[in-house]
Amino acid sequence: MNHNQTLNIAKSGLFGNIKRIEDLDAAIVAYSKLATDQGLDTRENRCGMAFEVYGEFWLTRYGPNPIMKIYNVTDTSSNVMNKGVDFTFIDAPSGGKRGIVQCKYRSNPSYEFIQTDLSTFIYEFAIENLSKNNSVLFTNCKKKQPFHFSFDKRAANRIRLIGRECQLGQTSRDGSFWSDFSNELTQIVLISQQTQLVQIP
Repeated sequence: MNHNQTLNIAKSGLFGNIKRIEDLDAAIVAYSKLATDQGLDTRENRCGMAFEVYGEFWLTRYGPNPIMKIYNVTDTSSNVMNKGVDFTFIDAPSGGKRGIVQCKYRSNPSYEFIQTDLSTFIYEFAIENLSKNNSVLFTNCKKKQPFHFSFDKRAANRIRLIGRECQLGQTSRDGSFWSDFSNELTQIVLISQQTQLVQIP
């Protein structure tokens, strides 16, 4: 996982024993409470960053197949010019077309997005003229169409949704998903500690 906050999230120790999606939700909320609420370190941002780390792992694991068509997931969290886009991908193992992903976490899983929630994302896929399959909204919201009635249907109809139902459809059939997720975070901390030891003169 390459998200720029993965190590900080792993070091929190809150994501090391997740066994189901409800544990993830609880860990995200607990992580948000560590925020200083100064600058960018707000509860809302911490929720979003933790959800993005999970999103990267989920997309990397389940994306590369002929149905999902999400290959070579690339984190953009360190690119300040890519606001509204959390990850990019290509839609074929090689020579595919570019796609973008925005992750959106909401404390209320019944939330309905309004257009301003996704304005930068909409701008990005519109200016690049991306297809619906290549304009992915990854969210914890449970509704099949989590868009408010005021949302411009022309925009909503161009967004490919990977919501909670889709995520559970994959993880519920994968007995090692949560242990692998937790283990990878643990390994990231261990590698960081080993690197620091090597650097000590």
